[in-house]
Amino acid sequence: FNVLRGLSYNKKVIKPTTFLECTGDPSEHLKRVIPQLPDTSTLSGFRLPESLTPTKLQLSCPHSNWIDVFPFPKMRDNLIRWENYFSHAEFLTDLLGNLINCMTAPPPKTTHALPSSGTQAAAQGGDEDVPSDRRGLILWGEPFHKDSWEVTPGFLRKWSWVVDGCGELIESTNRWRTARGETPLRMAVM
Repeated sequence: FNVLRGLSYNKKVIKPTTFLECTGDPSEHLKRVIPQLPDTSTLSGFRLPESLTPTKLQLSCPHSNWIDVFPFPKMRDNLIRWENYFSHAEFLTDLLGNLINCMTAPPPKTTHALPSSGTQAAAQGGDEDVPSDRRGLILWGEPFHKDSWEVTPGFLRKWSWVVDGCGELIESTNRWRTARGETPLRMAVM
């Protein structure tokens, strides 16, 4: 529940900076487009947290709006680049658990293989503390703070391409794991 609450909060934070665009094709998804804004500090007192500031790819490529809520810019870019190649429903079910099992989403637009990030998550022990099928993120604090997040070993194994390049997420995860006396996770290069 914390992850859903946190991502919903982040969505409320970024909402004033976005508008929606829908193509004429009814089969297309509603896309969120973030307009080119001047320096966000010039917006009458509104200051977007740095972790939620749009990346160049977010600003230049229409994409599904749920991607914008993650406080890890590289994760957002990875999701945008490969948006048409994975099941959004499967990803969100892994992320949020049974909270969205009733949701349906269209299948990926193509059958191309997802990228091999060249890395694979590995936990040296510690998996016994988490159900082996657990795949997701855990939120321990403010949702726009990168250090409030933890990723489960199961999520890393299944969705390694999503977190490729997200060193701050692995660092945060390992701080939380170490605080509980668990073995840190590592990203092994394959």
